[in-house]
Amino acid sequence: MSIPTIHTQRLALRPFEVSDAQVVQSLAGIGDVALTTQNIPHPYEDGMAEAWIASHRPDWDEGKLLTLAITEDSEGVVGAMGIRINSVQRCGEIGYWVGLPFWNRGYATESARAFLEFGFKPVLRPCPGEARNEDGGGSEAARIGTWAVRGRSDVRDPEVGVSH
Repeated sequence: MSIPTIHTQRLALRPFEVSDAQVVQSLAGIGDVALTTQNIPHPYEDGMAEAWIASHRPDWDEGKLLTLAITEDSEGVVGAMGIRINSVQRCGEIGYWVGLPFWNRGYATESARAFLEFGFKPVLRPCPGEARNEDGGGSEAARIGTWAVRGRSDVRDPEVGVSH
């Protein structure tokens, strides 16, 4: 199944391409961005972006993770949004990062809402006591609901390839 592209009024969430590696390293390599996530190393060294992008297809094919580039027409890649599915506990967790020059523009909130409306909202339910907000600069959890930050997946959605 091909990796989907999701469109909003301002943004396109699309599969990353190897040609995005330089901008990923530049944006994600800023210490302030890394501090807002659990998974971005700092310093972000050469080759890390290419390896990360190369992992997206196998993760999608295995039904473990969907990662998309957050893009804006005039700016190109501004960040990333992903959902990791824990098939054992049947929980899903949305994660994202937005490059520092693009903070406070609503890109994370708009992307998360689109991600959920695309096909994850029907399969996400609260995981009591597990919701958390790690964005460091806003409150996406409050804007889209804490259930969207970490939720429960109880059914397979064939449109997005989520499996248990």
